[in-house]
Amino acid sequence: MRFLIFSLILVSFLACKNNADTTQEASSVQSSEQTASTASSYNIQDLTTFVGQMPAEARIFEVANLAERTKNIMGQHFIDFENGWFDKLPVQQYEDYIYFGGCQFENCDGVRYFIIIDLTEDNLNVLHYGGKRPYSFEEGAIIGMPDRISDAFEAFRE
Repeated sequence: MRFLIFSLILVSFLACKNNADTTQEASSVQSSEQTASTASSYNIQDLTTFVGQMPAEARIFEVANLAERTKNIMGQHFIDFENGWFDKLPVQQYEDYIYFGGCQFENCDGVRYFIIIDLTEDNLNVLHYGGKRPYSFEEGAIIGMPDRISDAFEAFRE
């Protein structure tokens, strides 16, 4: 219940931010893709340094080739993801998983993205809710969510 109240307050606050801030956050995914494509090596464990930060603030898509990897698994759906990303859920860690979420800044209630990364297997999954049907994009295997992440996902999705 506290998380729900906190989320509502946070969403209300974020809705009041000016358009310049949202444009800057959305463009961070674009610039991240360009930077990530030049990265030749990475340590997936580096993602743990971003826990508690918002994805755009942390520039998380620049680490571990996340922008390029996300583009590869999302295919044609990546364009909407890239152009509409708006931070909604900070980077969080549970056991060997990193997860965070975002939404489309002009339609945050309607289009949402939940990203989960298995640090042990270096595996990325993107769950996309919105439009006519949900989509799930997996880099390798489908990541089974522990209860704590599943609860966070359900709260985020509602």
